[in-house]
Amino acid sequence: MDKISVIMSTYKEPIEWIRRAIESILNQTYKNLEFIIVVDAPTYKELISLLNNYKDKDDRVKVVVNDSNIGLVESLNKALSLCNGSYVARMDADDISLPERLTRQIEYMNKEKYDLVGCFYEVFYEERVLRIAEVAKTSEVCAKILQYESCSAHPAWLVRKKVFDELGGYRNFDACEDYDFLIRTSLAGYKIGNVPEVLFRYRDNPKSISHEKSGKQYAITQLLAENYRSGRETQIDEYQSYLSSSKYKKIQETYKNIADIDRKRFLADNKLKKVTCLCRLLCFREFRRMKGIRRKINQWKTIERV
Repeated sequence: MDKISVIMSTYKEPIEWIRRAIESILNQTYKNLEFIIVVDAPTYKELISLLNNYKDKDDRVKVVVNDSNIGLVESLNKALSLCNGSYVARMDADDISLPERLTRQIEYMNKEKYDLVGCFYEVFYEERVLRIAEVAKTSEVCAKILQYESCSAHPAWLVRKKVFDELGGYRNFDACEDYDFLIRTSLAGYKIGNVPEVLFRYRDNPKSISHEKSGKQYAITQLLAENYRSGRETQIDEYQSYLSSSKYKKIQETYKNIADIDRKRFLADNKLKKVTCLCRLLCFREFRRMKGIRRKINQWKTIERV
């Protein structure tokens, strides 16, 4: 049984959320694993104490405390440098892995000859299930979807370690490091897929990094997607220049305006609503194009099910 290295970065998530995330990994039916947890909030003493307790009770747990806040990408790359497994699994501190997750993922990966797999997942908030995300299954459909957006939930990944080694880990594309990695994985000829089973619970946390940086994430996604459709990855200097461009600022501002409108509607209705998908459709005069893209993606997924 090959070892799986599970990597997780923590910041300022509530203790109970982190506890549930940890327990969900330690209670996996797949037992040959190591769990590398990086603390990116060195003053979070309650968290450090909790993690040390887990480390003392279970020798599969490794705890790394950063000297200062270095961000998600650097924390994940630090964890990657400590991995001893043949596979690397991602986990976020506010999510929950179902007990069979790693077992089913490694079985599916080896059966279908994939190099990176995610899974279907349940989106929840305060214990209420919002939706079931049935993402693309096959590498062919994943490659098509990657032309416009991510095709797999980052915290649900299982990846062959050799892929991280060859690609040099994550690049510091703020809020889009996962999409950038998927694109580079695809361009390198590796196969990406998703287990067609719900094996993961994704917490729709309004205070998460992905929510706070959603406008920035959307704007950067446009650059990465455009280059991928041209058959190439985005270069670091190109990305840095883009961040100071008027195009980038305009996209962010338009996204923010749409998000503000939808947020006011959310407060007025007192209903939970995730604004990201709506914003993606409405931003900067691309409604028709994005509507066509969404229809195309749904068609690809429908063909998969047949």
